[in-house]
Amino acid sequence: MTLKLKVIKTLITHVVNKMNKIAKAKKAKEELDQIKYLLKTAQISFDEARARAETPLKELNEGMAEVAKQHGFKHRQVGFTGFFR
Repeated sequence: MTLKLKVIKTLITHVVNKMNKIAKAKKAKEELDQIKYLLKTAQISFDEARARAETPLKELNEGMAEVAKQHGFKHRQVGFTGFFR
């Protein structure tokens, strides 16, 4: 009986982690859109935008990889230049 509980707990933890990654990816996308706006309106420099976008891009890629895995696709990494075009 305890083995079944451990397996169920592990599965629930796994699902919650996936959901957290996807939620972080959505939040990261919003941050990146804001950085993109600031860069396009010349409120921040290119170097500052690149520095600010590093962490959100990492979170976005992790979340997108999780979604791609769920649907049986291979995720292509999104970089700074590709996102800000």
